Amino acid sequence: MTLAESLGILRAETHEQGQVAYWRLKFTEEQLMDRLEAHFGFRIEAPRCGDPRGIMFGGRFLSRETCSHLYSAHRMREIIGRQNPDGPLNVVEIGGGYGGTCYWLRKLLDGRIARYAIVDLPEAGLVQSYFLGSSAPESLVLGGEDLERADSPIQLIPYFELDKIDFQPNILINQDSMPEMPESEVERYLGWGAENLKGIFISFNQEAYSPWGGVPQVHVPTIAARHPAYRRVSRETSWDRRGYVEECYVVQ
Repeated sequence: MTLAESLGILRAETHEQGQVAYWRLKFTEEQLMDRLEAHFGFRIEAPRCGDPRGIMFGGRFLSRETCSHLYSAHRMREIIGRQNPDGPLNVVEIGGGYGGTCYWLRKLLDGRIARYAIVDLPEAGLVQSYFLGSSAPESLVLGGEDLERADSPIQLIPYFELDKIDFQPNILINQDSMPEMPESEVERYLGWGAENLKGIFISFNQEAYSPWGGVPQVHVPTIAARHPAYRRVSRETSWDRRGYVEECYVVQ
């Protein structure tokens, strides 16, 4: 529902007045999904990879993350459109989950992405290789494989080989992971971005005060402020997840 609200397809509900889930008086589930698909121009459904858990909604299979990842990719596309980085899009995503945001962002940008690298734990890379190898097999390039054989190649990079990325990114992304990393690791990533990125850094993260062992989680704006190369140009709250913040920094 929050995806449809963010697009203006549904009214944004408020706890202060009005009827909850009023949309069921106006649309069937199928009609709502039709409206969403008409907006994006493609079918919205979770790729059938492995044995995902989800629900059937309006005749589409949706996992818990499907609309959340699509929402994030949509908002990232809007940010990229506003900032309009030069040339083809070369994307580095720090911490890619199982690859869902990568999957939807590539669909939304429709051929504009020239290179896409996900930097993550090797264990996460195993999951990403299965998901993206099943949902985008023409693009996934594993270690030792020829980049030239792939259309808009996706590479999976272990976090300890960050410096081996062989292209200059103009898009750096982190979603839902930097606050949980050690501060030194966030410093390393943003320091790498300050030296290698020419474009924009997009951060979609929560900022809750939730200490672990007496140590608060990382506050991304605080770390970014230590690097003069990062200039914040937008900061907005998320339609999709209460307490999450969507930021964009220009890095030149």
